[in-house]
Amino acid sequence: MLHVKRARVGALKLKTRFIALMVLILLGFSLAAWLYSEHLMSRMNEEWAQQLAERQVKFDKHRTLSPIIREVGLALKMASEPALIQMALHEDQPDVVKAGIALLEQYRIDFHDHSYFAAFSKSGHYYTNDASNQYHGRELRYTLSKEKESDTWFFATLAGHKDYDINVNEDTELGVTKVWINVLIRQGSKVLGVIGTGIDISEFLNEAVDTVHPGIQNLLVTRDMAIQIHPDRELINYASAFRASEKNIRLDALFRNPADIKNIQQAMDQLEKNSNTIRMLRVDFRGEKELLGIAYLPEIQWFDLTLMNTRKLSLFHDINYLPLLLVAFFLVAVLSVWGGLSHWILGPLTRLQDAMEKIEQGNLGTSPPLVGTGEIYHLSTRFRSMFEYVRETNRALEDTVKERTTLLQSVLDNAPLAIWMVDCNGRIQFVNRTFCNETGIGEKMFLQAAHYSEVLPLAQSASYRQTDRECLADGDGVHVSSEWLTFVDGEEHLLEIIKARVVDQHGMVLGMICLGADITEQKRLEEQLLQSQKMEAIGTLVGGIAHDFNNTLAAIKGNIYLARHQMNDRLVVDAKLNFIEELADRAAEMVKQLLTFARKDMVSTRPFSLTSFMNEEFKLSRSIIPENIDYSMRLSNQELIIHGDATQLQQALINLLNNARDAVAHVHQARITCALELFSVDADFLARHPEIRGEQLAHLSVEDNGAGISPDAIGHIFEPFFTTKGVGEGTGLGLSMVYGSIQTHGGVIEVESSPGQGTVFHIYLPLTEVGELPVELEEEEALEGSGETILLVDDEVAVLNTTGEVLRGLGYHVLLASNGEEGLQTYRDHAADIDVIISDAVMPKMGGVEFAGHVRRLNPDIPVIIITGYDRDWALKTRRVEVETLLKPFSIVELSRVLHKVIHPA
Repeated sequence: MLHVKRARVGALKLKTRFIALMVLILLGFSLAAWLYSEHLMSRMNEEWAQQLAERQVKFDKHRTLSPIIREVGLALKMASEPALIQMALHEDQPDVVKAGIALLEQYRIDFHDHSYFAAFSKSGHYYTNDASNQYHGRELRYTLSKEKESDTWFFATLAGHKDYDINVNEDTELGVTKVWINVLIRQGSKVLGVIGTGIDISEFLNEAVDTVHPGIQNLLVTRDMAIQIHPDRELINYASAFRASEKNIRLDALFRNPADIKNIQQAMDQLEKNSNTIRMLRVDFRGEKELLGIAYLPEIQWFDLTLMNTRKLSLFHDINYLPLLLVAFFLVAVLSVWGGLSHWILGPLTRLQDAMEKIEQGNLGTSPPLVGTGEIYHLSTRFRSMFEYVRETNRALEDTVKERTTLLQSVLDNAPLAIWMVDCNGRIQFVNRTFCNETGIGEKMFLQAAHYSEVLPLAQSASYRQTDRECLADGDGVHVSSEWLTFVDGEEHLLEIIKARVVDQHGMVLGMICLGADITEQKRLEEQLLQSQKMEAIGTLVGGIAHDFNNTLAAIKGNIYLARHQMNDRLVVDAKLNFIEELADRAAEMVKQLLTFARKDMVSTRPFSLTSFMNEEFKLSRSIIPENIDYSMRLSNQELIIHGDATQLQQALINLLNNARDAVAHVHQARITCALELFSVDADFLARHPEIRGEQLAHLSVEDNGAGISPDAIGHIFEPFFTTKGVGEGTGLGLSMVYGSIQTHGGVIEVESSPGQGTVFHIYLPLTEVGELPVELEEEEALEGSGETILLVDDEVAVLNTTGEVLRGLGYHVLLASNGEEGLQTYRDHAADIDVIISDAVMPKMGGVEFAGHVRRLNPDIPVIIITGYDRDWALKTRRVEVETLLKPFSIVELSRVLHKVIHPA
């Protein structure tokens, strides 16, 4: 209680002292205002201003003329130099021009602006150089023209016939504004040109019109009151040399009273008669009466005007004791106030401020002091109480944050996911222990890296950074992708990565949090299951192809029998042989399609005609549809071009046809229909599939009149391992694989079905615009050889002998070998004679690819052709040498053209 009472008494004393001090200051200033008489001040001001004005006008007249007269004198002297006159007369003589420019350069140093110009009336040539000598060696800048407005000054100066002329002008060529001094070059009475210099307008303003005394303005005008020089550059007549007089900025812009303008004109008339005097006038300038001093400068035919505001002039040095007394009293008052504030308020507050700064710097060990009296003391006690509360609360928060941070770090480090955070520039801000353990890279190295590329392989880092950008650009702020990551064991693992933007409370994006799960084993199992499902489809496909293949073989044997019994009729034999060749090509195409379908490759996309693809697929798929089912296809008349993987789409179509075949197995008059047409996207379709791009799509449908799909099952048919078939009748992966294939191609799949009404699968694929697709050329005649030697290697004796006979028939010399080892020895024995090697891909002892590698080490340039009955990519998947390839069976024309290509590469 006593403490509070003392604080209130102290507060009362502080207020009383402060109020008393302010009353004393107010009384002092009131006394000073009464002593300082307005009438006395005005009278003294008038007298002093009159004297100052006369001195200022005389001074302005002198300082304005000095720089100009000096420059005019130098220019006149230069204009009379013989070398310059000769240059004006004989510009066609290089020596004369050289001497003239040397003289100009000599004078350039003497001029105030260290620059000059010279223009000659005979040629119109304009020479110039500046203070930095940047035109040295190319002083001739351009040729003056009467048609060019900016060159008017030159012709106006020549026409004026005055020895010299002075004007303010902006040079558009040089990009500068100067006070120009133009001096005529004469030879007797003949005018040869103009020479002169310029004074930078900024420097001239500083020297001629700028004043440091407040209340004084200085300006220069012509006889017709056009403003030439003024501290406000907007009022300067920059174009006086060639602008019409009615456009000049005149004194009317400054003095609006007609009587003042008339008095100024009369003063100018008097000063022209007697230039040694000055005239003083009282004028109305912007609502105030001011003094105007006028002086005439006959040397440049300008008038110097000095305008003085007597209210703004500082006259303290002409007043005796009164200003000094006022200043002394004011200083005493300020010092008194300052002393009181420092002792009672500023000192204690400063100590409190020092304590606050220490607290801001984190020094919470020392409590703030108790300072001052009254309200200041009360404030310091409250501040100390608040500090103690904040310190205890801060300690509790620090303990809580530490516990939760430790818990969060433990959760993140023990999570079975790789977790990291990057900022918007791609710099890693956080990694958990799992990520470090998987990659074998320490946390410190991650955090010191500026980008992914400093800690991850280049290809992986580029892919990670690209998905970062996609995540930042995504409106949803969440991005899911699959990325490869090299683990500590050196193996690449596939991660499924979810990236989400991190934003602060203001919505500003700080970076991304990334979670990566290792799905390598999962993907491997999925691929095995998908391949097994593919093999299941192949089993069905092989049964149908075997039926067609046996039919083809039966037709071949029948035609061979007929040809043997009609050997005397050559036309019949030729027809039978041609038909046998067609049947053999058809059988080869069946095998090729089966190998392509069975291939286990990554997706390889290219543009192709979906119309042609469906036409070929109808022939292939006919073999898996029993003959008792009405199987038909409707194709669009248009060529629908898509960008995709034909093998994937082929497998998807086979799966849909297998399902349709099973669905109609017990239906009377079973029917399956495939269709392909152009589809125009409408609003309803976009509402169902907003991700689709493009206005037109390829629409492929597979329809059956089978049992249909129940409402309960139709929502699950695209899920992996979901099937309505019995045990052992299907894996449940067929439609999920179809769905994945269509998604890979950027398309969508829909299904319409109801029990007893059949099923329709609709596939929509985006179209692409490409140039002309490759067109197969009609078969031409075989190309014959010119006696070149071919080493032929094949383990199949029938193929070896038959191909050898064909090559000899084409005009080649042939060496035979039955495997790679024998072929290598034959090549070593006849290396100088052999021009081309043809080898089977798969042989005992040494295969064709290995054999080609050995030969290439002996002769890197020897052409090699590999022939194979297997899939081309599978047979050559381990090759390390560049070779040509041919698939069995091949035509003789195709073989002859490949040989001609490798023998004659040009």
